[in-house]
Amino acid sequence: MILSIRERKNIKETYEIVGEANSSIRYQIKKIKHLCKEIETELDKPRNTFYINSISFDYSIDFLINGFSVLIEYYHTWVLQQRIGLLYPKVKISYKAIKKNDIKAIDKLLRSYKAGITNSPELYSFNFYEKCRSLYISAMENFFTGKNHEIFVLNNYIKHNSIMRSYAPLTVLDNNYFSFPYLYIHESHVDLLNNSLLRSLFKITVDDMDGRIDNEHYNGKIELYKIGSLDILEANGLEYVKCSSYVGVSIESILETIKNACTSILDLMLEEIRSNGISGGSCIDDLTSLKSEFTDRRAKTLYNKINKNH
Repeated sequence: MILSIRERKNIKETYEIVGEANSSIRYQIKKIKHLCKEIETELDKPRNTFYINSISFDYSIDFLINGFSVLIEYYHTWVLQQRIGLLYPKVKISYKAIKKNDIKAIDKLLRSYKAGITNSPELYSFNFYEKCRSLYISAMENFFTGKNHEIFVLNNYIKHNSIMRSYAPLTVLDNNYFSFPYLYIHESHVDLLNNSLLRSLFKITVDDMDGRIDNEHYNGKIELYKIGSLDILEANGLEYVKCSSYVGVSIESILETIKNACTSILDLMLEEIRSNGISGGSCIDDLTSLKSEFTDRRAKTLYNKINKNH
């Protein structure tokens, strides 16, 4: 935490709020780990059909996407309350995706919570606001507009609309069956999606892409694959499915994205603890063990299958 303890107006209240932020984020990560395990167990079962006929699997997918969106909100609160520190911590904090290079929007957000405000600049050997902004950008880099926000958008859609989630076509790769389960949204529902790469794919043809996408949601190279009549494009770690009537996202790439985000959050939590001079103990052991459980299974994405030696 950057904010000096000497600036605290109410030490007891501050530690209660910060303690709650830490407790909430740990609970949510553990819940996500549990849901990932349940989904992976179902995905790893041998199957010779094009469908996953399990209502509990459907529920778990919904819970995972929702749980991850809640985690993003908890994490945003943790970054401001624990990583930076607020002069006035008794405030309701909400998450809203910002473009990575939109410094004006970042400044507006920080100032709305009085983050980077100090009454005693002499306590610091650096520009306090600039340091806070730099730390915020570093901590939230993975949660600006991008792949994690795509899942946040999916959650907002699922909260109000149904989504197709049990289709899992089979193809043959390396002489073995390969199952490719994905969620998808019909073109008739595109206007119910918030702005995202997923939504923009309804308006882009594969021929227009020419190996990359350049728009406000993603700017970079893509990998293109085919499964039957389906076009699969990998962009920034997520595998999107595109056909004439709908657009979707592969479940395995959602899992991989969520698990990678959890490990990056746990890394920062460990860094925060160690920055206070703590190098061991049950807290570090618990977070380290939790992190290892997110890396014990490689996602069965199409990209990973094709590039299995990488």
